Amino acid sequence: MTAKEQLLREIQHSPEPLIKEVLDFLLFAKSRNYPHSAEAKTISQHQKLTLNALISTIPNNFTYPDDVTDFIESEPLRRELL
Repeated sequence: MTAKEQLLREIQHSPEPLIKEVLDFLLFAKSRNYPHSAEAKTISQHQKLTLNALISTIPNNFTYPDDVTDFIESEPLRRELL
């Protein structure tokens, strides 16, 4: 029996809350291990996106664009927004 067949068999005999947890973990693990696959980028309507899950999708070589870096490093204007 393959792992996929065993997983499907277990799902058939599991309560819905457990299945949702397993699905959330599977999508999270898939996005970390296979970040460029189309399936990994799909987020189900019922899946809760956590900050850690979102952060894990940022590539390790990510850098901010120059305009964002310039803004972060600039001095505050010291005036109220109208």
